[in-house]
Amino acid sequence: DNPVKSAKEIKAFTTNYRFIGTVFAEIDLLKSLKFRSSFTVDYTDLVDNQFFDPITSDGSAVGGKAIAGNFRSLTWLNENTFTYKTSFGKSNITALAGFTAQSSRDQKTTVKGQGFPQGSGLENISSASTITSATDQSFGWGLVSLLSRINYSYDEKYLFAVSVRYDGSSRFDPSGRWGTFPSFSAGWVLTREKFLDHSNWLTNLKIRASYGLSGDQEIGDFQYLSYWTPSRYDGNAGLRPTNIGNSALTWQRNKMFNIGTDFELWNGKISGSIEYFKGNRTKLLAQAVLPATSGFPSITTNAGNIENKGFEFSLSGYPVKKKDFSWSIGFNISFLSNKIKSLYTDNELLNAYSDLSPTHILKIGQSEGSFWGYKYLGVDPETGNPSYSDNEQVIGKATPDYFGGISNDFRYKNWDLSISTQFSVGNKVYNLIRTTYQSMGWSNGGWDADNNLLQVFANNATVVNKRWEKKGDKTDIPRASLIFSNYLQNSSQFLEDASFFRIRTVNLGYTFRPKHPGLYTSLRAYVQAQNLWVLTKYYGFDPEVSSNGGSNPQTAGADYAAYPQARTITFGVNFNF
Repeated sequence: DNPVKSAKEIKAFTTNYRFIGTVFAEIDLLKSLKFRSSFTVDYTDLVDNQFFDPITSDGSAVGGKAIAGNFRSLTWLNENTFTYKTSFGKSNITALAGFTAQSSRDQKTTVKGQGFPQGSGLENISSASTITSATDQSFGWGLVSLLSRINYSYDEKYLFAVSVRYDGSSRFDPSGRWGTFPSFSAGWVLTREKFLDHSNWLTNLKIRASYGLSGDQEIGDFQYLSYWTPSRYDGNAGLRPTNIGNSALTWQRNKMFNIGTDFELWNGKISGSIEYFKGNRTKLLAQAVLPATSGFPSITTNAGNIENKGFEFSLSGYPVKKKDFSWSIGFNISFLSNKIKSLYTDNELLNAYSDLSPTHILKIGQSEGSFWGYKYLGVDPETGNPSYSDNEQVIGKATPDYFGGISNDFRYKNWDLSISTQFSVGNKVYNLIRTTYQSMGWSNGGWDADNNLLQVFANNATVVNKRWEKKGDKTDIPRASLIFSNYLQNSSQFLEDASFFRIRTVNLGYTFRPKHPGLYTSLRAYVQAQNLWVLTKYYGFDPEVSSNGGSNPQTAGADYAAYPQARTITFGVNFNF
């Protein structure tokens, strides 16, 4: 007799319009000097209306509820560059200088209401007896950049490049708004030296190195200011403080060094690269925890240092390359080490969701995205009860030990087939929703006065059939209980190995070439499948998703019923004129 959800009882209306367009113009001012100007626009208009009937479990307690939302976003980018090319003797120079301006403006409106007569057919937000909340937000940011780059090569053997950017962001106080970000690279093509230029098997070998500094301004808008937001209290309208501004905010600095080599064997039959990289994100734009007496949970600040280093290896080749049939294969793999070197506050606990216990920790010496909780010690075979460590600790990390991909491309006469795969090893995912469908009968609903169970929280998955049932059973799933919750959500009991191998994309096509080209020179018809298959031991829907969208690496790898990536089949036609 419990209320349930169905398609007839929950209604959603969503429309999403998006326009992306670019226009540009190029002018040859001189023989060696060119000017290019471009303007790009990205516009989004999203309407999202939802209605929960009074007979649904979501709407029953409030007599039905509705949400009306609208989101508009406009981002434009204007780029203006001068390019100069010249050569003398064995030297070649390409120089670029330019100016760019970018602006983004967003508007978000949300209204929530409750109280709808059951069976009345009244579902619009205006029919709600009570408007529970209403927000109307407008925000935006701007970025202005001056940039330059010079590339120099001598005899196509010695290669040098220097670049610098001067960026100004509206997200910082005028005193710290501008940042200078230089970079340098050099390369040496050994196969153009006399001792290698006659090699029959080593047809290209280059050693390269680079060092650069870039900036990051991805924080909320105008965090350097203390500002207010509309608020209501006891039926009265007013304002309340939103944040504590920090006028000392400035650009996060990202330093990157890499050294590597590119090689080619037998005129491209085999080619690849090997690279070592090391990067440090310093002056991290992060949230520093404040005492509760301040009235605010945190303040945006520049502090901390996170190091990323590792190796990357790629290899590609043509096992078969004939007139009617060819096969090319590519492989790449990256080994990554991530470590927190310094922090604004050590041992800070983070929540992937505000209604859960801490799921992550920022700790010096550990990886970013480290999971926090009790270590699950297994099931006592005598009692069937779960056992845990006495103290919470670091129990895993969201970052993989290594990851990469394999691609294969086949061509047979007019047919072509490409298969792209991806793998990741060593990353963990906190499968937090398992406590819902692996509750073993326990419910927080309790019993009524006649000792009748009020409500079972959710159906259980078939995995509970492997639970402990009698003395001596050896299993990692505790016994069933209506009285005790035989689990801890924030424990390694629900931390899973999310390593995977995925067939990312398969594309099969056939190209028609008319004997007498008229309206077109070729036509390619194709069918493409994305996210076709995945191999993993992860028990959830998808090992590669994160409920918070993966936008924050500090709380990555938390699956709280995240919607899995869709498998899509696409049919299309490409014309060449």
